[in-house]
Amino acid sequence: MILAAACVVGFIVVYVIAVLTVWGQEWENAAIAGSGQVLPWEATDADDNLDLIQTWSLAIAVLVVGIIGFARRQVRTALAGMAVIVVGVLLSEALKRFILWRPDLAPADLGAGHNSFPSGHTTIAMTLIVAMIIVVPFRWRGLAMGIVMTWAGLIGALTVTVHWHRLSDTLAADMLALYLGSLASLWLLRSERVKQYTGGGEFRGRRVYVIVAATLASIGLIAGLVFGILAIAFGLQSSTGQFHAYASAQLLAATGSVFAALGFWATWRGLDVPDAVKPA
Repeated sequence: MILAAACVVGFIVVYVIAVLTVWGQEWENAAIAGSGQVLPWEATDADDNLDLIQTWSLAIAVLVVGIIGFARRQVRTALAGMAVIVVGVLLSEALKRFILWRPDLAPADLGAGHNSFPSGHTTIAMTLIVAMIIVVPFRWRGLAMGIVMTWAGLIGALTVTVHWHRLSDTLAADMLALYLGSLASLWLLRSERVKQYTGGGEFRGRRVYVIVAATLASIGLIAGLVFGILAIAFGLQSSTGQFHAYASAQLLAATGSVFAALGFWATWRGLDVPDAVKPA
């Protein structure tokens, strides 16, 4: 409940500061302008990774989550995981297209004037992480996160590289995914499906992965803040300042997704939805 409430407040704060203020738009527009300075191979690599997120891959992700849940004879868990992804995508598109608006407060380059809050690509990636945490058994959860989070956690940063989205778009998508994951978790908890895990044999690399991910994210956070300060120091209208703003936005988008994933994972620490017993 606390996480869900915090996500709602954070979503509103990010929207107001980044979208409804002149300074917020100027800073993010400078970051988009700075993304035009990336090397061609960087943009191509980002495009290749983002091209993997299509309708067919979304359908496969929902199917995989459902298969894991149903294979464990946990229908409610399977439905919760699939709903997080599907509702996340629909809600993200509805917010972006019909509910939220972006006033024209600052000059924009590279198509930066369009409304893209929140990021649909980041929402898909982050809801997949959240769904996997919910449906994967505790003993294999660390391995699943090592596979899924390593790639999905960087999607937000890649959308900044190809100037599809702003930093605020990715942060909003992170909070949207965590909000839906919190609601799904509460539903499972109140249905008495969630239990304290008492078994053993969990993935042994889990702690190492968490420590490495948290350390790298912390370094990225500090570097992102430093680049943000440098962007302001050089001036948001200068090419140097714009590139620093882009570097800051990219790093903060990546670290935001990683910290969001780790944060939701932490709420499920030591908890599991046990496999249903097959009737005799």
